[in-house]
Amino acid sequence: GCPHFPGSCMENEEFSLGVCYKKCAILTSNAFPHRSGASTCCRYNSHLACMDALNVNTSAAFDIGGGLGDSVPETPRAPHGAMPQLTEAAQ
Repeated sequence: GCPHFPGSCMENEEFSLGVCYKKCAILTSNAFPHRSGASTCCRYNSHLACMDALNVNTSAAFDIGGGLGDSVPETPRAPHGAMPQLTEAAQ
């Protein structure tokens, strides 16, 4: 992976360009499982394929953190950086 600050995303999140977002696979019921932008999910894990508008789904609803809707106030609802407390190195 890309170098980033220490930490990790929650299990229902994916790391993209230095930010943790709720997984596209969850948000789109696996129809567009690969994140290609903050608000965009793609059918394929390919930058070239994701340039085709038929292969992407864009929505402001995809620009969220994994904590949205989990009823736990401490989990991030907005996109966020890696969380050091989720890794073993956070001791």
